[in-house]
Amino acid sequence: MQYYHSWVVKDSAPGGPANGTIIPYFNGHVARLLWLGTEDRGVLKCHSRENMCRNLASWLGDLTGGPDGGESHWAGGGVSITSIDYFCRGRRPTRCDETQLTGWLFLLLGCKLFVDKSGNKIRPRDIVEALEPDSIHEFSWGSAALAYLYRQLGMASRYSCLGIAGCLTLFQCWIYEYFPCFKPHRERHVIGPAYPRSMLWNVRCEDKSTTRLQSIGRRLDMLQASEVDWMPYRTDPSKDVPRTLMVGCIRYRDIVEPYMPDLSLRQLGRVQVVPMDILAPDFAMRPGTPVNKYSVKHSSAFADWAWRNFPYSTVLHLQNYDVAMDPGKSAPDYLLWYTHHSHPRLLRDSQTSSHHGGPDRTDTEQWVGLFVHAYEPLLRDREMMPSAASRQACDEVERLISMWNITLGRQQESQHDSDGSET
Repeated sequence: MQYYHSWVVKDSAPGGPANGTIIPYFNGHVARLLWLGTEDRGVLKCHSRENMCRNLASWLGDLTGGPDGGESHWAGGGVSITSIDYFCRGRRPTRCDETQLTGWLFLLLGCKLFVDKSGNKIRPRDIVEALEPDSIHEFSWGSAALAYLYRQLGMASRYSCLGIAGCLTLFQCWIYEYFPCFKPHRERHVIGPAYPRSMLWNVRCEDKSTTRLQSIGRRLDMLQASEVDWMPYRTDPSKDVPRTLMVGCIRYRDIVEPYMPDLSLRQLGRVQVVPMDILAPDFAMRPGTPVNKYSVKHSSAFADWAWRNFPYSTVLHLQNYDVAMDPGKSAPDYLLWYTHHSHPRLLRDSQTSSHHGGPDRTDTEQWVGLFVHAYEPLLRDREMMPSAASRQACDEVERLISMWNITLGRQQESQHDSDGSET
C-alpha cells in the first residue's frame, strides 16, 4: 500500500493542483507526464466494435454464412460475438422473434453501451441482462452507460493506460455538441425527433499521429469560455430529463460513480459557482501503473437510496443559482478555485497569453464552423419568421453551408486517399 501513496498529491503538483482533494491521484495522471515532458504514451486505442454496430441496424436481414467451424463459441471468459450474430440473427423458423430480440440486446449491450477490451467477446454480465427482454425497459440504461463511461475515462487518465472502452459514441457526441472547434463534417442540419443526435455527424478517418494529438492539446490550452457551446440544445436539459438534477451516485452493477450536476452549472444555463464537496469514495486506488490495480468503490446502497429519493432529498435546486445572462459565465471566485484544484493547461509550452478568444485568422474551417453554429437556431426556426425575405435569406445561408460541406467533404476524402492505408 505504501507504494501507491507515491501517486497521491501531498503538495502542489507541477502543472497540476495545489490542493489534491479533487484530483488526489494526479501524480499518476497522464497530464502530469505531458506537463513534465518526460514520457508520451501516444494515441489511445479506442475499442468501439464499429463493424458489429453497423450490423445492428440491419439485424433482420438473412445471414448467408456462419462462424468458422473451428471457432469456439466460449473462450477467454466470454461468448464470441460472431456466434451470437450467427445463432440469433435471421428470419429462419428456428429463430423466433424473441430469440432475435435477445441476440440484438446481447450485441447492443456488449458492443455499444458497455464495450470492454475483450476484443470479440461479450461478457456474461451482458448476457444475463438480455435474457429477460420484457423487463429491459425497467432499467435506466442512460445513467448506467454514463457510470460505465465515467469509470473508463478514469482508467484512461492513468499514464500507463493504452486504450479506452465504454460508449465512445456518447463521448464523441458530447465533444461535438459542446466544442464547435472540434466538430467533424456535418451530415445533416435537421433530424427527426425519432432519430439520435449522433446522426448529425459524419465522422471521417483522421490522422492519428502524435503530432495531431499535440496540436489538439495546444488547441485545448487556448480554448476560451466563449468558444464553448454551453447549451447546445437551446434549453435546460433537466426540463426534458428531470434526473439531470439528481445529486448522488449513478451505477452499473458494481461500478458506482459520483454524479454532481453543480460541477457543470453552465450546461444548465446558470452561473458557475464553487461546487459542493466531492462525494468521497469508501476506497480508492488510482496508480499511474499498473492500470489493472485501478479501483474505486462507492456505496451501491447510497446510489440506490439517492435514485429512489429523487426528487425529494437528492435534487439540485436550480432556483438557488443565478441565471447566466452570458453563456459560460462564472462567479469571480470560481476560476481561482478551479486553478487551485485542477490543471488548467495540458502543455507547458502552450502560448495562451496572446490568444484573442477565437481561431487563428487563417483557419478557415474553424471560422466557418463558428458562423454555421451561430446560424443554426435561425435555420431551425425559419418557418416562424413573419418575413418572407428573412426565410429566403435563411434558405440562401443553408445553401451556402451545403456547398461548404460538399467542398470540405471532398477535401477530407482527398486527404484520406493521400494517407493511403493509415487508419
